[in-house]
Amino acid sequence: MKDDSIILAHGEGGLATKHLIDEVFKPLIGNDTLNRCEDAAIFTTTSKELAFTTDAFIVEPILFPGGSIGKLAVSGSVNDLAAMAAKPLYLSASFIIEEGLSINTLEKIVSDFAEEISSSGTTLITADTKVVARGQGGEIFISTAAIGQVVYDVSTELVSPGDEVVISGDIARHAAAIISAREQIETNPIICSDCASLWHVAESAIDCGVEIHAMRDPTRGGLATILNEIAEKAHIQVTIEETAIPIQNQVETICDIYGYDPLYMANEGKMVFFVSSGNGEKLVNTLHNIPICENAAVIGSVQKGNGVFINTRTGGTRKLITLEGKQLPRIC
Repeated sequence: MKDDSIILAHGEGGLATKHLIDEVFKPLIGNDTLNRCEDAAIFTTTSKELAFTTDAFIVEPILFPGGSIGKLAVSGSVNDLAAMAAKPLYLSASFIIEEGLSINTLEKIVSDFAEEISSSGTTLITADTKVVARGQGGEIFISTAAIGQVVYDVSTELVSPGDEVVISGDIARHAAAIISAREQIETNPIICSDCASLWHVAESAIDCGVEIHAMRDPTRGGLATILNEIAEKAHIQVTIEETAIPIQNQVETICDIYGYDPLYMANEGKMVFFVSSGNGEKLVNTLHNIPICENAAVIGSVQKGNGVFINTRTGGTRKLITLEGKQLPRIC
């Protein structure tokens, strides 16, 4: 493009908008459906049960170790489908771009978006761009919606005493990567976000034959928050073991420096499973065959009662509550 950065004219619907779409977006994310540039996409689907989700992404910084807002915008919606055992089919996206964002940065973000679309197995069928004045848009925001086909019955209502709790890998890495990037903290090795699409993880879990009652991706609010949500909705108690929860040493260091509790920190590439009694280790063994799940572990179990509790390293037990506020803003 002749312009090095986004200008307001790129959002006015004229030639500048056409150049932005033709020279940045179409080469990276274009396909037969998108390139028609109609007011809506026409698509066909089966008569089977569908899942539909929507999300918005405002992470800062927009480029971070292990990903970008572009990668996150795809994986975030795909993972919401995966948590409902829905195979991702179609995605929509809106890009709200701030005046002054460099074209090179935009191309990097859209390229990451396109790569994650490809690896996740979904298809982008409709998209939109808008430009806001300098200082009003946080560089770029992305909103996505996704449709998937449900292939297995999971529900919080199915969680019951005796169930085992499995997590697909180490916790708190996305939030720690964002903190490190914002504060320019150097760790060895560098902390990379776990940002990744998880349909292949959910699919492998379903195919291995274990009885899965519920799945959740522990994003905002982290592991403790989603466990509390499930405990409340299912009217059960969840107890987890601190020594069983995988976490990288450098992530623990970041938590110690800033006083954050990793149990409440965002993940963007992890899935929590509730499986029937005796199925936890079988699921973990299956997950260990997936590169991003090498640290999968059984971390707890479900009992009669209410609330979420953790048995600590020191031999005590404490209740994990739902926090009223956020530990960290603009994390996803």
